[in-house]
Amino acid sequence: MSEKITVQRDNNSSLSFDGTLLGSASSLDNNNQSGGRWTELELYESAAGSYVCSEICRTIHDGEHDKFRASVRGNTERVIEFFGHRWLAKELYDDVGIEDVETIE
Repeated sequence: MSEKITVQRDNNSSLSFDGTLLGSASSLDNNNQSGGRWTELELYESAAGSYVCSEICRTIHDGEHDKFRASVRGNTERVIEFFGHRWLAKELYDDVGIEDVETIE
């Protein structure tokens, strides 16, 4: 069931859409040993079938603020272009069933 979602972006308008959260991944470990900074990745699907990618760099340090980056993508290849191939992105891909594999012959 879709719901009204708003995703923040720095230096750009926020993205508002009807959709669902497909999955997420966070670098904040269970022991809260993040040094006060961590990254959260979220992947949504809009009611129209587009993917909305969100990356939030969180901080608890005085004088710093959270950073928000987001983009609308039409397919999973473009989702991978947004998030890349780092370990946290691969955790997200596993959560949502995206295969990040280069096939060779």
